[in-house]
Amino acid sequence: MLQAKTAEGTSGIYLRMLRCYLEKFGDTFHCQMPSLTPREIADYLRGLEVSPRAKNNVRACIGAFFKFCKERGWLPRDHDGIDLVPKFKATPGTIAVFTPWEMAVFLSSARPEIVPFLALGGFAGLRSAEIGRLDWSEVRLADRFIEVKANAV
Repeated sequence: MLQAKTAEGTSGIYLRMLRCYLEKFGDTFHCQMPSLTPREIADYLRGLEVSPRAKNNVRACIGAFFKFCKERGWLPRDHDGIDLVPKFKATPGTIAVFTPWEMAVFLSSARPEIVPFLALGGFAGLRSAEIGRLDWSEVRLADRFIEVKANAV
């Protein structure tokens, strides 16, 4: 799956996430995929010591793997995959808004190599995935303009 996704031009961040989550999943279950039950997968996810959001991210990676296997004919098309595995309810956190002084302190105490990342997120409101795929040619400080391309890889 990782080779196929790499050939498709999938982002490096997503590939690392797939590798990390699926390797741990595979290390836990030493059996044929069709024999995995939704209960076993749900219990595996419940046992992870991470946030509900992270559990849902792992669930999505496992789901992508099941879908990939169905596309290749390695699983029957009517296999439930993770359809019966419940999603985890994430409780919304409080959104913090930094004052200009707090942001200045935050940036001055950050490692120099991550200051541009933090500044783009803090002042331009870009999400980490958008910053990660941003090319500096798209940041035009003199024009006070940042172009965020949807199809950037």
